Amino acid sequence: MVSTSRRRRSAGPEHLTEPDVPVTEVRVALLTEGARASLRLRAHDVLALWSGAASGARVGRLCPRCGSAEHGRPVLPRGHASLSYAESYAGGAALVAWCATTPVGVDLASRTSGDAGALGPLEDWARTEALLKATGQGVASPGALDGPLPRLWSAALALPGTLVGHVALAVEPGACVTVVSTT
Repeated sequence: MVSTSRRRRSAGPEHLTEPDVPVTEVRVALLTEGARASLRLRAHDVLALWSGAASGARVGRLCPRCGSAEHGRPVLPRGHASLSYAESYAGGAALVAWCATTPVGVDLASRTSGDAGALGPLEDWARTEALLKATGQGVASPGALDGPLPRLWSAALALPGTLVGHVALAVEPGACVTVVSTT
């Protein structure tokens, strides 16, 4: 199970030990080979496994802008509201991320033969999408960058083939992040 724990960093004798540092863990999984509907069902089964929910947990949607349940950020089943879950689909694959303690965002993109030289911009786009999803806004929200933003952390993920992915978290200052990959 993903959790935030305290880890002491030791620099030698006890009187030189640094203060407790929060450690935030995020789980990430890449699912491949399947139609989008099949990938979505498998992604929700992974979520159920990670969160301890019943298998086949139904993940809803909620748009922060208009309140629609037809689109927007994934919403977890009752009893799991404190958990954060994100998913993204591209190139016949799904990328899912889950964190027990802080908002998470993830984005997946797929390079085509025509944009093989444009890896930098595609990496930048995936990172930006993941960061905005971690804020709870996403790129569709006008003014997504207005007002104070939480402190954000992101990392590129090593993915196979033409896939490009990033994971992002809203974290406390000084937090240490550990990515647990199940791919």
